[in-house]
Amino acid sequence: MSSRSRKYAIGLDVGTSGTKAILIDDKATVVGHQEVPHKIQMPKPLWSEQEPEGWWRAADKAISQLLAKHSRCKANLEVIGLSGQMHGSVFLDKKSRVLRPAILWNDQRTGNECDEITRLVGGRGALLRYTSNTALPGYTAPKILWVKHHEPKVYSKTRKILLPKDYIAWRLCGEFATDVGDASGTLLFNVRKRRWHKKVLKALELDPKLLCKVHESMSVVGELHPSLARRWGVATAKVKVVIGSGDQPAAAVGMGVLRSGEASLTLGTSGVVFAASASPVPNRAGLLQSFCHAVPETWCVFGCMLSAGASVEWLKENIFAGHSVESLLSRAAKAASKGLFFLPYLNGERCPYPDPHSRACWVGMDRRHTQADLVRAALEGISFGLKDQLRALEAEGIRITQLLCAGGGSRNPFWQQLQTDIYGIPTRRLDTPHASALGAALLAGTGVGLWDSLAEACKQGVHAGPAKKPQSQRIYKDRYRVYRSLYPTLRPAFEQIHGISAS
Repeated sequence: MSSRSRKYAIGLDVGTSGTKAILIDDKATVVGHQEVPHKIQMPKPLWSEQEPEGWWRAADKAISQLLAKHSRCKANLEVIGLSGQMHGSVFLDKKSRVLRPAILWNDQRTGNECDEITRLVGGRGALLRYTSNTALPGYTAPKILWVKHHEPKVYSKTRKILLPKDYIAWRLCGEFATDVGDASGTLLFNVRKRRWHKKVLKALELDPKLLCKVHESMSVVGELHPSLARRWGVATAKVKVVIGSGDQPAAAVGMGVLRSGEASLTLGTSGVVFAASASPVPNRAGLLQSFCHAVPETWCVFGCMLSAGASVEWLKENIFAGHSVESLLSRAAKAASKGLFFLPYLNGERCPYPDPHSRACWVGMDRRHTQADLVRAALEGISFGLKDQLRALEAEGIRITQLLCAGGGSRNPFWQQLQTDIYGIPTRRLDTPHASALGAALLAGTGVGLWDSLAEACKQGVHAGPAKKPQSQRIYKDRYRVYRSLYPTLRPAFEQIHGISAS
């Protein structure tokens, strides 16, 4: 079959470090991908922001370049689907102009607002009953209250609050929309019933009109602006826009995690262990995120550490300038565990320690340790942090016997084996490095009928390599026990450090 008779879908993922566009055909084969980077602004301690206009420029450029490379596909582009970093807040005025930089998922300034939310809704238990989650600084609701308290002029002008991918959806088709997966991460959503929670909105004195209409993730929410179709040279009369989902549910789709018993691990800027569920997960300990999945009538639960791949990038940029990530991993593979530990809390932490004041550090250093040992300890620390998430999932009754892995850590054989040994369960690497964008494309294509079901789409488009099995578990069991003891020991010091930094 020629390219002219095929139909195509684009998945667009608005990530933290860049925006990715992936083009697939109606056999779920990846035709090509394009990525455009963007930077994070950190104007104050604990702050993390980006300009929404930067996302749009990156999205425009990524799609333009992707279609230019594969111009034969333009005539039969059917749909664009979306994915994006979760929890970020975009404030728009009555003319839909951006009022301030978006506050991101890894921003940690809202500790007081989290306490306020918990108090206003009637306590931690009530908040868990209402939203299936506890108040964490990364969520959207604390950000909204922070702007309301600290930037009242901005808040008074605000007429709409969008999540990152939803801002791009508006730029694509002019519709204000969100999906059940992304809405789950606002702390304003009834996860069990898949709708905004009226009691929570009332308790926080937030106008429901500020929020978007909520859709299931495969829903068509609009059509591509004709001006964009002309600029990109798209010949199809009406390219549909499917809302998609937040990056974690979308990545799970891109990894084929659709049903109970299936689980994935994504190691990007953050690190996430994700499991699907046929019913809402109570999240009794409140350490995890219990959300709606992008799959209809399905839910999910996952943990998130804030600085997984971000820790490696920090090492590369600040300690080993001039070295590539690959060279750092090669050094680590030749090093040995020598009693050196790394806590990967560069920007606070979310799971299993919801503590914005925790800090990264090496512990146990002596004169024999080398640069390679520093990197090896960092990789182990990140992997131990992800094992913490596996333990939290097990405590909620989620049994995981195999992990499907995507992201930078899974592409390096040494680090994949290191993780497998630390987790003590087999891992399988996915062959796509862009799981969220692929998930967005699969959701989009299914939404417009390129496949009869999401399961069929994933069967065609998701491919996993052979399983790696644990080989050297014993040494990591002892090291993990020490690692687990470090945060409780250092927490009082972290609080003191925060006090000094804030004064």
